[in-house]
Amino acid sequence: MQFKFPDVGEGIHEGTLVNWLVKIGDSIEIDQPICEVETDKAIVEIPSPFKGILKETYHKEGDIINVGEVLAEFSEQKTTDQNQTKEIKTEEKNENVVGNLIDADHTSNSNDFDFENYKPSMELSKKTIFEQKEKPQQSIEQKEEVQIHSDNYIPLNNVKLATAKKMKESLDHTAQVTQFIDIIVDNIVTQRKEHKEEALKRGVKLTFLSFIVKAYVLTLEEFPKFNAKLNLSEKRLETRDHISIAIAVNTQNGLYVPLIKNTQNLSIEGIAHSIQEIAEKCRTGNTGSLSMTGQTATVTNYGSIGSKYSTPILNHPDLINLGIGYFEEKLYLEDEHIRSHTIAPISLTFDHQAIDGAEAIEFLNKFQENINNINY
Repeated sequence: MQFKFPDVGEGIHEGTLVNWLVKIGDSIEIDQPICEVETDKAIVEIPSPFKGILKETYHKEGDIINVGEVLAEFSEQKTTDQNQTKEIKTEEKNENVVGNLIDADHTSNSNDFDFENYKPSMELSKKTIFEQKEKPQQSIEQKEEVQIHSDNYIPLNNVKLATAKKMKESLDHTAQVTQFIDIIVDNIVTQRKEHKEEALKRGVKLTFLSFIVKAYVLTLEEFPKFNAKLNLSEKRLETRDHISIAIAVNTQNGLYVPLIKNTQNLSIEGIAHSIQEIAEKCRTGNTGSLSMTGQTATVTNYGSIGSKYSTPILNHPDLINLGIGYFEEKLYLEDEHIRSHTIAPISLTFDHQAIDGAEAIEFLNKFQENINNINY
């Protein structure tokens, strides 16, 4: 009985085998985890759909497995009870059912796998080492040089590989321009101060980002073109009937960009709760319930890690990505009086194939107006 690598989640077509949790000859129960596979979202325990003896495994640690490839083979299990042998019927389960997501930074401590020295499969490096070892009369110094060379790399996990692929795809299909502006955020600073304690009593951490996302949504409602999808083959912009904002979340395992579906229907506190929830799930590796595709616009809050300006790359097929830098106090001369304002540096990346520079500036001016007028 062959067990094929199942579909482990939305849009995932492959994974890297991290660790076998069982060995050939073991007696396996239904739903017993047999291995761990790293996808671009997390490390997933793969449960057995069969009850029987593990007869064969078809991949080793570090191998990349495509959905549908044979992962393992089982044979029927026979046991003896009171000197009588009876056959245990093999039970099957839907191959698309997968186990629980676990934190990619807190994987199994099984002695069968050396995590400290683990390196993903790299055929070119292995080939190079093999050829070096085959050379006659190789000196000790040469061998040491080969060993040093073979370790001179940093492996990329599936999350980072997926990000790399997504970024290259974005640059290949768009003409990206970034517009910079400083906006005054005195209004949201005041409102957050007034309401953060009452929100905290309801278990919600009220952040500046939730106010900014709400103002962003209000602006997108007034500029539906910015919330559209470019279809050059049909020579048109396809508008959406909803606004779903993707929020970039940085973790030790890589960058996740989950979305808040139908953000236009949420209050500021509702947005804050959603941001809090998705950030926690990303940082703990519990991303199975999060949506990573279907967004209509993106927000990148690099100010939270100390950056002021940036040129965020579009989350294709989005037409815009709003970057937010760290807040700072500035003095301005207004009507011959010096006044202090809290400033948020904003970077708006847009696809120049669909949006002109003048339209982007108009969008940012309306965004500033919505920041000034937004009410909790």
